[in-house]
Amino acid sequence: MDATTLNALIDCAQVLAVAVIGGLFARDNRKRKQRLADAAEESRLNMKLLSAGLCLSVETARALKRGTVNGEMDDALDDAEDAKKEYYNFVNSVASKQIAG
Repeated sequence: MDATTLNALIDCAQVLAVAVIGGLFARDNRKRKQRLADAAEESRLNMKLLSAGLCLSVETARALKRGTVNGEMDDALDDAEDAKKEYYNFVNSVASKQIAG
């Protein structure tokens, strides 16, 4: 094997290594972006849950103070239930993505 052939083989190996490393980097970058998007969505849903819980607590305190329940309590319960469903759907979605690989 002469020097020219050896240099060509080394160049091919370098190009192949760069292509493989670039592909791995791109895959890891996509996964990182998805994790960041999931974290942002989870944060948004957590804030929605906290807000719904606070509204429900305030309406419960008002109902106890008045001695009666009104439509605001029903609205607060609906908001809390919606927030809970949306969060559980998100958790199930993330879990199914992780199981699928």
